[in-house]
Amino acid sequence: IRGLAEAGVTILLTTQYLEEADQLAARIAVIDHGRKIAEGTSRELKAATGSGFLHVALADVARLDEAATILERRLEHPVQRSAEGAELSVLARTAKTANEALAELVAAGIELSDFSMGQPSLEEVFFALTASRA
Repeated sequence: IRGLAEAGVTILLTTQYLEEADQLAARIAVIDHGRKIAEGTSRELKAATGSGFLHVALADVARLDEAATILERRLEHPVQRSAEGAELSVLARTAKTANEALAELVAAGIELSDFSMGQPSLEEVFFALTASRA
């Protein structure tokens, strides 16, 4: 597929593998319940979603639900849970709101083993775009 695209061939690819779409597609359309809700390059879609995603890893998996509740309330967006365990990701529109959310986790005594703020993945963009329409 990559070779065809590089040769200038137009390809319509439908996939649920968003990492693959991120690597192969020049333009991406997001479809939700049969309707196109967003379209653009991967970079454009990521930029339109917000400043970035806050990713936190908890030292204690038992506090995962409590941490998710705090993050959702503070950042006003749904939290995505990793398949591996004690990692949460949530859209944070500004560094200030991310810092406030982290401060609230610390104030609640929730120990973090890691945290970062980064550009959203295409999967995170998809969930951010479709969550408000559910």
